[in-house]
Amino acid sequence: MSLEEPIDRVAQALGEFLSSADLNASFLTTPYEFAENPQLSEVLDLPENENEETSDFDKAIEKQKTEFSVLAGLTRVVDTLVSEIQDSENQTHQNLLPESHVVAICKLCLILEWQVNSIHAGTYPSSKADFFTLLQLVSESLFSISLSHISRFWDFLESRIGLLKSKVFDKNVTSHRIALLGLCNGLTDKYYVRNSFGKLDSYAKDTFNDEFQARVRMFLANMLSFDDSTGLNKYFAIANRESKEPIIGKSKSSDDDLLRDLVAFYRLSRNPFGYFKSPRQLQTLASSVDKLAVYLLEQEAKYAKKHPGRDLYSVEPAQSEEEIAEATEKSKKTVFVPENYWLSSFDAQRDEAIETEDRETVLKQLDSSAFRRLLLVHIYLVATFFVELSASNKRELLRSIGGTVKHISDETTPESSARIFLNIKRDIPRQSRTWETQLSFLLSTLSQSEEHWWSWLLYGKDKDGQPLLADKTLTDEELSATKEKLTSALPFKTKRYFNTHATPQLSRKMKTQTGLHLLERDGTDSTDYTKLIDSLTTQIEEAKQAGDTDREKDLFEERTVLHWKRLKEARSNSWLQLGDLLKTEDIELKKEPKTEDSMDVESAAKLEASEAEPVSESRKRARSPDEEEEETTKKQKVES
Repeated sequence: MSLEEPIDRVAQALGEFLSSADLNASFLTTPYEFAENPQLSEVLDLPENENEETSDFDKAIEKQKTEFSVLAGLTRVVDTLVSEIQDSENQTHQNLLPESHVVAICKLCLILEWQVNSIHAGTYPSSKADFFTLLQLVSESLFSISLSHISRFWDFLESRIGLLKSKVFDKNVTSHRIALLGLCNGLTDKYYVRNSFGKLDSYAKDTFNDEFQARVRMFLANMLSFDDSTGLNKYFAIANRESKEPIIGKSKSSDDDLLRDLVAFYRLSRNPFGYFKSPRQLQTLASSVDKLAVYLLEQEAKYAKKHPGRDLYSVEPAQSEEEIAEATEKSKKTVFVPENYWLSSFDAQRDEAIETEDRETVLKQLDSSAFRRLLLVHIYLVATFFVELSASNKRELLRSIGGTVKHISDETTPESSARIFLNIKRDIPRQSRTWETQLSFLLSTLSQSEEHWWSWLLYGKDKDGQPLLADKTLTDEELSATKEKLTSALPFKTKRYFNTHATPQLSRKMKTQTGLHLLERDGTDSTDYTKLIDSLTTQIEEAKQAGDTDREKDLFEERTVLHWKRLKEARSNSWLQLGDLLKTEDIELKKEPKTEDSMDVESAAKLEASEAEPVSESRKRARSPDEEEEETTKKQKVES
């Protein structure tokens, strides 16, 4: 039986379906509503009821024929659409695709979405395998044409992440994860070139694809689990990059010494594993990095004295729509550069003018506080890397994670270099805390995250055997079982045996019920002091008019107590209005003005009391000269 005829029927049915579909650019971001699907079972004349007498071998052959016919027909349609884009005379202009190219890309996306719908409906076997094969074919074909074409196709994949997760991709199936990794790794590593020695040359890398590569990695991160360990995700990737930094000659200038230390750090960060083979060279580079870190910390301390940091607790006003639009427009024009590129490294003839321009550019960057802090973060990460690979830290890490595993790196940092990197790791957060607490907190958090990352990288799981982030839905039965387990392990102490460990006074105190529910109060519990004060004020006026002084004093004291109680209650919610709640006349008893008759009666009473009272010896000794003279005059008048 020839397979050409069923392949042609599959391609024809799918072509008619694509021609009848009304597609535009909005399809790339909006799911398609399938009103009518091409039924391949009718096209291929698949038998509904297989004969029981048919041998297993014949069934397997028939199944393979069906799968091959479907995949070959789909591939033919994809190749036809890709050829239309390649043979088109319309070319892209400033990353804008012609309309015919966009329609062809939409048809390719519709084939994939139809494939997803067929998987969900169970139209024919091997649908998932065909989907990943077609996805790989479409991606590689569009990526070979231009970056603009694959970027428009990636809009479709990003908008269908939820659909793919629910109907196609199963992160628990290894073949699905490997297929997705094979697709994304091919797109991100295509132009990462290695030289004849096997080292990656970042100067030969196509940096214009960095934005697209970031989108691919974000898509992969959304599809896979956080702790996925499939393929290369499990192992530590060694960059092994080629060093392209220029050679700075020796001179008496301090700037050249600074540049040499900076270049030494760049070389170390490009391939840190390569320097384990030469401990002496590693120690030399560690000393250079130490000097560079000391210089950067000193410059940042001086800069912080002249330019104090912003107030962390200040609330900035909200930006207007014009300011937001202006900032968005500026960010669109910003070009991302993954590293510092030296122009002299691209020049084969070593022009001195270009080398001078490189030096001036780097020295100008070192005058920026943001660049210096970025260098400090990079130095801290490199120092942490070498500290973690010291012999003592490796032993402690393997002991703490509790896994019977071998360390991922056989290399060990020499003790002489490890001490230098340890001092760098300690000094940067400690000194930066004096002029930038946020940077110090960032570095300490990075250090803790690095420890967790190494533990997960080696062992992959915690001591309980669960993944780093357990991605599963807990049932009610599991929750109730866990609750019972915790209750039985940690029962609440309500029995009498606790008295043997406490005093009787404490035991009695523990019997007292406590809890926030006991602190709840109704609105009717509060006393209306204002009403009581007004009532007492009325009674005081009545007592004053009646001339009952004693009752007036008692009522006044009672009102004063109510005033203080009202102030005590007001301190908790309206303490700013305390001055309005209490006045001087509310707590001072008004006294009646004295008349002349009352004053004469009072003075006469005092005189009688003084005459009746005998004068003591102590009072005689304490009398003033005027009193003695007055007493002598009285005696002389009496004697005469």
